[in-house]
Amino acid sequence: MRSNSRRPKFALVRTNEKNGMTAANSKALEEQIRVLMKDRVQALCGRDINTSTGYLASDALSFDAAKPRRYGASHATERGLAQWFSSFQGPIAYEVAILGIALTDDVAFCHSLNWGSATRTDGERVDKWWFATVCFCKTDAHWTITHEHSSVAFDVNNGRESRDL
Repeated sequence: MRSNSRRPKFALVRTNEKNGMTAANSKALEEQIRVLMKDRVQALCGRDINTSTGYLASDALSFDAAKPRRYGASHATERGLAQWFSSFQGPIAYEVAILGIALTDDVAFCHSLNWGSATRTDGERVDKWWFATVCFCKTDAHWTITHEHSSVAFDVNNGRESRDL
């Protein structure tokens, strides 16, 4: 499966500062967001389109490192995810290696370094690291994703993907 020799060692990042929230409330809200992020990872690994897209607000906007690069939370997103799932054979591995969360009572910003690995249907092995930001808003006691952005680090001198994280 994954080569641990290339895997950086990371520690959990806590980014919440004192923002008027009680420590207990902050910790409870942060745990809610961690659970949502974990559910999405499990859904992607399990090729579960409904759960993968279920947290998206109806007007969410996503910017991705993969085509189509920019898309809204619509049926097109689900079709794109179905197409992406079908481009792989066997298991899809996905991990959030670092997750930082900054939040208030009704807004949360997650920033992470993610890793994914899978084998395409043509046999090509994909093993990638990327950065992501996921923004949640809480309305009617439910968190929804209103914005997400994924990017891959690159060398500005040659334009190629940088693996030196």
